[in-house]
Amino acid sequence: MRNDPTALASRLGAAALAAAALTLSGCAEEFTPGSVVEDLRVLALVAEPPELDGRVAGATVRVAAVEATPPGFVPEAGLVRAWSFCPFTLGASTAYRCAVPQCETALTAAADGAVTVDPV
Repeated sequence: MRNDPTALASRLGAAALAAAALTLSGCAEEFTPGSVVEDLRVLALVAEPPELDGRVAGATVRVAAVEATPPGFVPEAGLVRAWSFCPFTLGASTAYRCAVPQCETALTAAADGAVTVDPV
């Protein structure tokens, strides 16, 4: 049995059309690009000084969040910013939940929202 070139071309054309339809169906106008800020977003954490070597007793580091909000943004009532430290997290798939909850330490923020800690 030999393959019919017309039938083969027809099947390839149908497969190409189906692949194009699946590719284009993923594009929707309601998709908001990641560069558009629609609500409160933490862009970065800034540490000052950016590194400590542990040889200086009593050295502290100040960590502050750099946040972005859209124009006219009003935070929800009861919004609380909380800092904590955990030496062992479960990673991004668990939103960085602490692997050993007993090791998680709550940190107290200053009036400007930053925390100062002695990491040694």
